[in-house]
Amino acid sequence: MLLALVATACASGGATGTTPLAKVPEAVVDAVDGGSEPGTTLPPVVAEESVVVAALVPDFTALEGTGYVPDLSPEHYADRWRAEAARLSDEGVVPGLPIEIEPVTWDPLSPETIQAACELITNDLRPFFVVNSGGYPEAGLSCIARGGIPVFAAGPVANVRIERSEDRLFTVEPTREAMAEATAQRLHESDHLLDPVAVIANDQPGDREGGRKLADSLAAIGYNVLIEELPTSRGLLEVRPRVGPVLDMLRSEGVNTVIFASNGSIALEFGDRLFGQRWTVLGTDLDGLMTALTARRLPEGWLGVQGVADSVPTTVAESPYEGRCRNTFDRFLDNRYSVAPVADWSFSAGRSPRTNRGVPDDSITPPGDVGYVECTIMRTAAIALRTLSAQPDQTEFIAALQEVEQAPVALDLAGGFGTRRWLTDGIIDVELAAADDPRCEVAGQQCWAAVGGDRSTLGPPQPLAQGALGTPDETNAEQQGGVLDDN
Repeated sequence: MLLALVATACASGGATGTTPLAKVPEAVVDAVDGGSEPGTTLPPVVAEESVVVAALVPDFTALEGTGYVPDLSPEHYADRWRAEAARLSDEGVVPGLPIEIEPVTWDPLSPETIQAACELITNDLRPFFVVNSGGYPEAGLSCIARGGIPVFAAGPVANVRIERSEDRLFTVEPTREAMAEATAQRLHESDHLLDPVAVIANDQPGDREGGRKLADSLAAIGYNVLIEELPTSRGLLEVRPRVGPVLDMLRSEGVNTVIFASNGSIALEFGDRLFGQRWTVLGTDLDGLMTALTARRLPEGWLGVQGVADSVPTTVAESPYEGRCRNTFDRFLDNRYSVAPVADWSFSAGRSPRTNRGVPDDSITPPGDVGYVECTIMRTAAIALRTLSAQPDQTEFIAALQEVEQAPVALDLAGGFGTRRWLTDGIIDVELAAADDPRCEVAGQQCWAAVGGDRSTLGPPQPLAQGALGTPDETNAEQQGGVLDDN
C-alpha cells in the first residue's frame, strides 16, 4: 500500500520532474525469490527470553520534504506494531516472554534493498517471525520464508510465492489467484458482464498471475475475454504511451465490458478516457485499486464504477473487534507504547478539522487508517502464541498458526488457515461514491462505499478452500485473542 502511495504521488506530480516509480523489475524478483533452490537448513529459532518480531517498515528518507508522503521515520511506522505488541505483552500472551518489535527497513525507491532486508533478517537478526502490513514486495517475503523465518503479511501474494515458501508464509488476504477466481464468479453472478470482456492488468510478477487467472476464470465460465498486460514492471513512463493504443484496441475489438485489474496509479494514467465509450467499466482489488487514497484522487468519470474489493471499506460502521483495534491505535496516537517522537500522520499537518475514527482525513492512507492490519496480524498470531510451550521454537509456532481455524478479522468477518495459507475469504461489492454521498459522510471525500451500505455482500460467492465465514461472538473473539475492552 505504501509503495502504491509513492507511485500515485509521483504520477500526479509530473510538473515536479520526479521520475515515476517503477515496480520491482522481474530480474530482481527472480534473484530475490530464489526460484526452486532449496531453502535454509539452519535450526529453528527458539524464543528463550522474548518473542522477537521483525517488522518490515519503509524508509522514505529520500522523499523527505517532497510532500509525496509524510516526513515520518521508520521508527514511527514500527511504533504501530509496538502498540499491538505492548498490549499483547501486557495480557501475558506467552507467560514470561514479552513480545519485542525489531524494525527492518527497505527503501521503496531502491529495489536492491529488498534483498538486503531479506539477508539481514535471515542471516543476522533471525527473529521468531516477521510481519508486514503492505508494500514490501512478495518476492522478498518468500525470500525470508525460504531463509527459515515464518512470515505473516497482509498480502496478497501469488500462489507461486506460497509454494516456494516451504509452509512459512501466511497472509491475511487470499492469494491473487484465489481472489481472481472469486471475483470472476461474483461479477458473473451480478449480471454486470456483457461479452466481449477485456481485462486491463499488469505484467508485474504476482500482479500478472492475478490478472491472468481472472481472465482464465471468466473464459471458463463462458465469456470471450481479452487481456491487456500493461508494462508496470518498467514504470509509469512506459505505461503512459500505452494508454491510447489500449483504448484503440478496446474499440476495434468491440469490447462491451472492461474490468480494471490494475492499481490507482495506472487508473490515474487513464483518467476519464476510459469513460464515455460503448463499454461498462468495472473494478477489482487485485492490485490495490480500492484504497481510500485512490478513491479521493480518481477523476469524476470513475464515480459510480462498481467492483469487487477484498476488504470492507472503512466508511462502513466498525465492528466491536475493529473498535478494539482503534482503541489501541488511539493509544499509539497519544504516544503510548511509542519509541519515536509524537508524529503527525497527515499530509497537511493535521489542519483539516474533519477526522475519521480519531485520524485526520488527510492521513497517510485516508480515511480510517487506525491500525486494522497490524491489529489483525498480531492478534491472530497471539492465538497461536497462547498455545506454545514455555520456550517455543518456530516449528511449534508454525504448526499452531496453521491450526487457527477461526479468528476475528478487521475489515472482514472472520477467517482461518486450516489447510491453506491465507486467513480470509471475504470479498464485498463496492462502488466509487461522491463526496456528498451519505455513505461517504465519515470520509468527507470520494470513497469506495459498500453497495448495500453495510457488510451484507461480504463473503465469497462459494467457499474457496474451507467452510463459509461466520461472525464470531464476543466471547469467542476474546478467547481467540480479540480482547474487546476499552481500557
